[in-house]
Amino acid sequence: DASCSEIIEALDANRLSRVRELYLGNNKASKGAAHRLAGALRSLGPNSKEFGGLRTVTVLSIAGNKISDAGGADLIGALDGNETLQMLDIGANDLGQASADALCRIVARNGALRELRVE
Repeated sequence: DASCSEIIEALDANRLSRVRELYLGNNKASKGAAHRLAGALRSLGPNSKEFGGLRTVTVLSIAGNKISDAGGADLIGALDGNETLQMLDIGANDLGQASADALCRIVARNGALRELRVE
């Protein structure tokens, strides 16, 4: 969880980052890392005045971690209004109904999303 959080903070702090694919799978990341990533991804939103270093991410994989339903819902909710993400892999986490509800909302609104993995 700590290593994922440090990576997320570094990428978000780097306003000039050109990272397009971010694979954080199988790192034992939990709710804390999910909330930090959600905060970084919110800087991608259409109402954001300041863009973070994760603004160019097109592929995000957080599969195989220990992200809870609350962390997953926050992370997925942060993608609402995102226009760049094309592939999201959130499988093999501890997600539940709140995450599923958030996922339904972003799938309906994100026109760029082409691939979704939830197994």
